[in-house]
Amino acid sequence: SAKPRTLNTAESFGVAGLSGCLATCCVHPMDVLRIRMQVGSFSGPLDCAKAVVKSEGPKGLYAGLTAGIARQIAYSMPRMGLYTMALKKAESPNFGTKLLLGSACGGVAAVIGVPTEVALVRMAADARAPVAERRNYKNLFDLWGRVAKEEGVGVLWSGTAPTVIRAMLLNAGQLGVYSEAKERIKAATGVTGLVNQAASALISASAAVAMSCPADVIKSRLQNAAPGEYAGIADCFGKLTKTEGIGALWKGSGPAVMKLAPYTVIAFVFLDNLTKVITGKEAM
Repeated sequence: SAKPRTLNTAESFGVAGLSGCLATCCVHPMDVLRIRMQVGSFSGPLDCAKAVVKSEGPKGLYAGLTAGIARQIAYSMPRMGLYTMALKKAESPNFGTKLLLGSACGGVAAVIGVPTEVALVRMAADARAPVAERRNYKNLFDLWGRVAKEEGVGVLWSGTAPTVIRAMLLNAGQLGVYSEAKERIKAATGVTGLVNQAASALISASAAVAMSCPADVIKSRLQNAAPGEYAGIADCFGKLTKTEGIGALWKGSGPAVMKLAPYTVIAFVFLDNLTKVITGKEAM
């Protein structure tokens, strides 16, 4: 019998990039609220959203969308592309292997994507700074050029360690748990297709946020810090937990789940089904 067709490298990356960009356009406002809540003080997501719309209009919720799209191409495309390819190579992997594969693909992609991550945090946070202190970046390339010129190229990779740690934790949860949940739901209930994909995506998004939120909070603080504010990850962790308590490490986890859950559902359902249309088999 004919061997089922598999996606080549370019196709795997293309499908992954397309899935990520489509999902991002839908959920970008949640990302803006997540970053604003992590670097500002609001009573909740609704309070934060009202403040943004009041001061900047509805378009404020899409602040930094170009950076968001660039991040999908630089980060989500390789992490999802590499994972779906690795999953095909590993013959019926166990749960531990899936977590490791998700983690490794997330880590590799994160290093490539750090400059877009820095841009995303800066553009989203800049709009809420006092007018006199705003950096007023025109767009992504203006931001990269100015940061490189004014602060040094290395600053574009600021917060690399917590970004990579966060990505490894998040992708172990998001990618690894998604593949495993799909199998377990199918085995337990016989449910396949869209319902299985959506349920698995929701489970994996919750696992991903629970695992990665502390690294995410520290990463946002470091990337948005004034020069010399923190000596490093340990110093930031110490100061944060001392002044705001251990719960502060899960700050913004509400908006993070609200953003990651629909993102995961849209991206993974699209990725699985587009792959199925081309090859006859789901990607994950």
